[in-house]
Amino acid sequence: MSVAVRARDYSKTAFDDVLQHHFNALLSFACQSDFSGENLVFFHLIQEWKAAWMTNRNNSPAQMTAKRRCNKCLQRQLFNVGVEIGQLGFVLLILLLERAFRILEIRWPHWVQAVPGYTVGSLGDLVWKFLAYSLFLSTD
Repeated sequence: MSVAVRARDYSKTAFDDVLQHHFNALLSFACQSDFSGENLVFFHLIQEWKAAWMTNRNNSPAQMTAKRRCNKCLQRQLFNVGVEIGQLGFVLLILLLERAFRILEIRWPHWVQAVPGYTVGSLGDLVWKFLAYSLFLSTD
């Protein structure tokens, strides 16, 4: 491999070409390095989405299938974004409630302060037992 790298090797056209023709190799590279595979999948979905919208009005059955697949991918991505927004909203709500309790100087009884710790421990124990018993029962 030469040390001198041409500028066209880092162009958008080269990236689009790799996305279109060598996506699996690029995804494999991303999984083995610090490059985010999630971003590659997103770029690939966007490329398919753009390709579906660039077609003319006389759509063939193959083009209609590609559009349906891209719409499903877009729906999945929008669902994932909605889940992330919901998680951030929940964390923000908890932080705001905690801040409000401090400002209003609400004091909880000692036994109420211990409930979260015991709950997490009990659920962890339950999950561990469930996994251990299911592994024990599933061995041949």
